[in-house]
Amino acid sequence: MPRKTAYRVKLRQPETGKEHDRPIFAQDEATAGARAVVRARIALGKTLAEVEYGRFEVLSCAPAGRLP
Repeated sequence: MPRKTAYRVKLRQPETGKEHDRPIFAQDEATAGARAVVRARIALGKTLAEVEYGRFEVLSCAPAGRLP
């Protein structure tokens, strides 16, 4: 089983300009970015239907400790 790494993912909602910083454990950066988007949508209290269509941009994604 591949080892999971801690990533810090910075997201932005284009509609509001609000930024979110999410710590995520994942196997690679692409997976971390996708998981961060889903978790941000859920954290904002979206229903399951809204979770699928909410928009976020991934601003940065790097192993924890490497982002400013």
